[in-house]
Amino acid sequence: MSDVAVHHGAADIYEPSLFGTYSKKIGMWLFLLSDSLTFGALLYAYTYGRVSTPMWPTPFHSESIRNATLMTAFLLTSSLTMVFAVRAAVQRNAKTQCLWLLATMACGYQFITYAIVMKLKLV
Repeated sequence: MSDVAVHHGAADIYEPSLFGTYSKKIGMWLFLLSDSLTFGALLYAYTYGRVSTPMWPTPFHSESIRNATLMTAFLLTSSLTMVFAVRAAVQRNAKTQCLWLLATMACGYQFITYAIVMKLKLV
């Protein structure tokens, strides 16, 4: 709908493109720029507050960081295996697709199992 020309009388008038590219592309780049500046400012403020406070509390210990790293690895691996399953589906290779889907399910199962075990340890 947004790509439809607006009729102004007898002639169709289009808005000229900004910097020789489409306005949607410029809008996306401006969004990414503003988003990165916002998060950059938040990270800077957090870092400044942490460095300037001598007795900053440490809520995380090495075990919890290790657990989060392992669970993130399970999630990223399952995403990668899903990409391979989609590629096999596009190539119409049913056997390979099934194997990659099984690998994806195994990673998801490991993630959930590990999350439950860690929750039971903490309680």
